[in-house]
Amino acid sequence: MRKIFLALIASLVCTVESFAYKPVEIIGKAPFAANNTIRVYQYDDMISYKRIQIGNAKIDKNGDFKISINLTRPTYLLLDINFLESDLYVEPEETYSIHFEIEKQYANPAEISAKEVPMLTLLDDPNFTKLNSLINALENAVSDFLSHNDNFKRIYFRADRTQLDSLKSIIYADWGNNAGAYFRAYQKYTFANYENIIYSKYSDSAFAKYFNEKEFFVENTAFMLFFNSYFEKYYDSPVSQIPMVEFRRIINEEPDSKKLLDHMGKDPKLKNEIIREMVMIKMLQDGFNDERFNYTNIIKILYDLSVETKFPDHKKMATNILDQIRNKVNAKNILDLSFKNVSGATTKLSEYKNKYFYIQFFTTDCNSCIRDMYGMEKLQNEYKDSVQFISISLDINTAKLFHFVNKYPQFNWPFLHFANNFEFVETYGLKGLPLAMILDKEGNIIAFPAATPEGDLSRIFNMLYKEKYHHKIWFEPGNTTVEPMK
Repeated sequence: MRKIFLALIASLVCTVESFAYKPVEIIGKAPFAANNTIRVYQYDDMISYKRIQIGNAKIDKNGDFKISINLTRPTYLLLDINFLESDLYVEPEETYSIHFEIEKQYANPAEISAKEVPMLTLLDDPNFTKLNSLINALENAVSDFLSHNDNFKRIYFRADRTQLDSLKSIIYADWGNNAGAYFRAYQKYTFANYENIIYSKYSDSAFAKYFNEKEFFVENTAFMLFFNSYFEKYYDSPVSQIPMVEFRRIINEEPDSKKLLDHMGKDPKLKNEIIREMVMIKMLQDGFNDERFNYTNIIKILYDLSVETKFPDHKKMATNILDQIRNKVNAKNILDLSFKNVSGATTKLSEYKNKYFYIQFFTTDCNSCIRDMYGMEKLQNEYKDSVQFISISLDINTAKLFHFVNKYPQFNWPFLHFANNFEFVETYGLKGLPLAMILDKEGNIIAFPAATPEGDLSRIFNMLYKEKYHHKIWFEPGNTTVEPMK
């Protein structure tokens, strides 16, 4: 009997394995990035837009690479080489042959740091059979239509229904028999994003047409773009029927996820439990930086929801937003991260003790960053006993930092290199420069992004220096007041 049972188990295992998806294969070429690494990300959810790395590969000396990724559904991928980024829609079990192109004006594109330089993905798909080809064709057709004859202005500013109908015929054109469910949803919600421009005054019509269904395409980029746009700051929307006074009271005085969900159910649009929870998550995310809401209570409600929800996608959304919030208000782990100094030796911020930190992120070709350094030089002379100034380079080529420091000897505070730690860049969103951060003596974030030297930084440092104020209250999201220390 035991042998029969084991044989049955073995048979079931074989059956499951026979239905398992084979990996997605991406075979590519990036001749400008030889000997670098390509990293592959996907969005864990599309409310927080948290990116998670799901693969990587070394690009060989000829610029060739190959990546295998396990996926069970159509997925939007982000492909990064250092700070360069491109994208690709992929489907399970498919093989993709791609190559990247950069405009010829960039001599060493793989060394470009923290700049929005387009990296074009070219897909070898001569028979026009893959999801990525369909979406690119649709987007190109839409772009061509909107760029001609002021069609975009006619739709956006004049609510021209005739032009919108013409756009609809383009979006819903016959794109071939290979268009699957993901692409059909993409068509529908691409059009929804434009139709909502005309429906904006009659938003109930758009809602009934696009949300009054049982399916919610949380993995579809077009659907989530429409969802996030429609429910952006819904607590301030003229079409929201949530009693806002009680909504704010629950958050600020009685933070309870179930009570908040029940209260939001008074809006007829939010009778559906799935969409109501998604809208609540979106509203809490938007409300975190709104001084009308108690941010600590928002954190509690999000946490409770992440534990109590029965929808796995919602758990991810709430958890990811919580992670992003924690990164904004707690940077203690930054003190223990490894950086490189100008000599190439490993160092940590924790080596600089008993001072506040003003951390500037920069690249050596960022003129605005260099301008800020002249302001930092003046502040350094005044507040060096209280504030530790540090500049961290995001240049890919470490030699640039060495030459930069020799060129500007008057900037006499520590200069470090991020040691190509892209997880650190990803966690704190270090892609738009100039950018700075202020930490307290224990490594907690006081301000991020922080004021520049041309802004209110002198007043802030003066308060820190005299320690007459409870600085942790100044800058935390949801509270912009300055209160004396008790």
